[in-house]
Amino acid sequence: MFVSFPWGITASMKTATKTQQNFLSRRWGITGWQGRVCTFSCQAGGYLWVSILGTAAHFSLMALLVQNFDLNPVKASYCGAIMGAGIIYWFNFHFTFRSSTSHQRALGRFAAMAMAGTLINGRVLALALEGGGWPLVPSQALATGMQFGFGFLVSRVWIY
Repeated sequence: MFVSFPWGITASMKTATKTQQNFLSRRWGITGWQGRVCTFSCQAGGYLWVSILGTAAHFSLMALLVQNFDLNPVKASYCGAIMGAGIIYWFNFHFTFRSSTSHQRALGRFAAMAMAGTLINGRVLALALEGGGWPLVPSQALATGMQFGFGFLVSRVWIY
């Protein structure tokens, strides 16, 4: 299977040559698992799976805190988002983006993005719950979807 890139490179989905890997990595940051060329859609798919895992952890902790500890849903969501963020960072760094960036740099940037994403999540959740009168699950699903789009673009362009 061959993939054509907009800047004129056609690469096999088999292992890319070192020249292709270096060019793609420097120019667009798109080398993937085991040195294979990883396109935007490949990274988006990986990011989606990692996000599902992080979101499952987020929702699970949020539900646990709301149902068993009577914590306010917005505060419980913040706690869940922090746990989910740790899972998402680790898997995206090592698998989705195969980053060669130092953890110090990537983690600092990820922390900034996660804080912004958590604020987006919390504000959207609060607006849906308190302003729109929505139930908790649809409110959280909307907030998570908005956070996903923001997080992928920032991760791909700036963090890893």
